Amino acid sequence: MKVTDEILNKLIDNELNDREIKELHRLIKYDEVALSKVKAHQMVNSILKRINVELAPEDTTSKIMERISNSLLIKERKNGFFKFIISSFAFMIIFIVGYLISISGKIYVSETPSKYSEIIDKFVNFFASFNIALDNELILIIGGVLTVMLLISGYFMFEEHRSFKNKLENYL
Repeated sequence: MKVTDEILNKLIDNELNDREIKELHRLIKYDEVALSKVKAHQMVNSILKRINVELAPEDTTSKIMERISNSLLIKERKNGFFKFIISSFAFMIIFIVGYLISISGKIYVSETPSKYSEIIDKFVNFFASFNIALDNELILIIGGVLTVMLLISGYFMFEEHRSFKNKLENYL
C-alpha cells in the first residue's frame, strides 16, 4: 500500500476497513514522510471542522441570475447598433444592384425570353419606378454616407475585438 491523499482522506472519513488501517499504521510507523502527511491531513481536517459555515442569503441565486441576464441584455443592446449598420449596408447594396439591373435589365429581358422573364420584368419595373436621376452630387452624398457608416462599423469591430482580447487575457 502506498500512502496517497486519497487513502489519507478515507482514513480521516473513517472509510477504511480494519486490514487497510493496520497496513497504513505499519507504513506510518517506519516512514517519516508518510507520518508527516497523516499529521498534515489530520491538522487540516481539524481546522476545517472548526470553521463556522455561514449560509448565503435565500435570494442569492436569483440575484446572480439577474446579473447574468442583465449583462446579456447589455451585450444585446451593444450589438444592436452593429446590426443596424450591417442591415443598412445590405439594404443599400440591394437597392444599388436593383437600380443598376433596372437600367440595363430592359435590354436583357427583351433579348432572352424564358420562364423567369416575367419575374425579372417585375423586378426591373419595381426598381425602375423609383426613377432617380444620378448626378454627381447625389453620388457624393451616397458615397459619403457609406464611408461614414463603414468607418463607424470598423471602429465598433475594433473595439469589440479589443474587449474580447482583454477578456481572454483575464481568463488566462
